[in-house]
Amino acid sequence: MVDSILGIFALVLGLFFGNFGTSFYYRIANGVPINGLESWRGTPPHCASCKHPLRYYEYFPIFNWFSVRGNCCNYCGIKIDSIYHIFELGTGIMALIAYCAIGFTSRYTAILLLAILVMLAGFLFYRQVALPAAITIVMGSIGLLDNWLCHDSTISHIIALALFGMLLLVRPVRNTSSHKKQMDIVYIYVEIACIMGIWLPLYIAFPLITLIYCLHNQHSSLYRYLYFITLLPTWLFAIL
Repeated sequence: MVDSILGIFALVLGLFFGNFGTSFYYRIANGVPINGLESWRGTPPHCASCKHPLRYYEYFPIFNWFSVRGNCCNYCGIKIDSIYHIFELGTGIMALIAYCAIGFTSRYTAILLLAILVMLAGFLFYRQVALPAAITIVMGSIGLLDNWLCHDSTISHIIALALFGMLLLVRPVRNTSSHKKQMDIVYIYVEIACIMGIWLPLYIAFPLITLIYCLHNQHSSLYRYLYFITLLPTWLFAIL
């Protein structure tokens, strides 16, 4: 009985964190400053189209699934992107899986944060929006810390530390590149490879990222889905 209640709590907690994550997704994808970092005063939740302020039940998770008519804005009628619901539900399910795997241990907060970042990175990459440096550094930092706390292999620690160092260097090099537009996608893939290499064994991470890069060069839309799919096992590998 207690486990069931805690499982429901983990699911609801994940939904609320996922709802919080969707605001970052919207702002980053649309070039809107993130409140608290670039503005002194935030704006209340509002419709992205008509800018009408939303009531609490129109943006709170679960409530917002039933408070809109036909998944459209109650004020202007524009269709709401289903990505927001998928983001919330996906994070909720991942929070529940994490609880079932490790319980509410000291690692749970880090794993839940990683779940949000995995969803955020996946959907931004699907929209072909470059990940902000803060997201890549946080994902790499959590992976590095987890590697040092949960693995005894010295070689694994050295590799993770080297990849994290490379991750820190990629963005400054990318910003000073004289062929910025042509090299952007290469730098993005290097960042992704570093993050996956920190979390996954190299013999798994680099073949995956190489396959995704080859599909991208072949102009196949499959690479966007494949990238998102590979992020989920990366997260699962972290908790198992």
